Amino acid sequence: MVIETAFFNMSRELYRLAEIERECLFLQDRYGLNVNVLLFCLWHGRQGRDVLVTAFFEEVMSALEQWHETVVLPIRRARRQIKTVDTPWIAPDERDEIRRGVLNAEIAAEVGEQKILIRVFDAKRHASASSTSADRRSVSQANLLAYAQARQLDDEPEVAASFRRLVTAAGAIAE
Repeated sequence: MVIETAFFNMSRELYRLAEIERECLFLQDRYGLNVNVLLFCLWHGRQGRDVLVTAFFEEVMSALEQWHETVVLPIRRARRQIKTVDTPWIAPDERDEIRRGVLNAEIAAEVGEQKILIRVFDAKRHASASSTSADRRSVSQANLLAYAQARQLDDEPEVAASFRRLVTAAGAIAE
């Protein structure tokens, strides 16, 4: 529970940075990468732990698949579609209120996704090791690259460049 809370709090702090949000959404929309997994890579590296391996990300993707496909994505699609619905029967401010409610449901579903991620991590009892700030950034970068490899995106220059920007932006938060 402590690790879940630490990850949730740090992911919120990271995602509040405009560059982190922009890069995460770019990687999600363009390459289908999971924002929670991206944030986990950064958080895990900042904890001074060992680099995660590709097999871990394959397990995580398998564990998240059903929840992501049947819960998170439909809510996200509904939230995005609400903006495009034009009906005289619902005033714009009412539509915005509904959209905020759906956004809250999407955030709750993503918190569920984070719990799955942390619980898979805990179940695998991945080792941790202390490291310096520079090493922590390297671990974050290596985690992101292992995730890309699991998704067969490790040869995509745009993905690698985006990962570098994520690690740099995450370094702006005090450790």
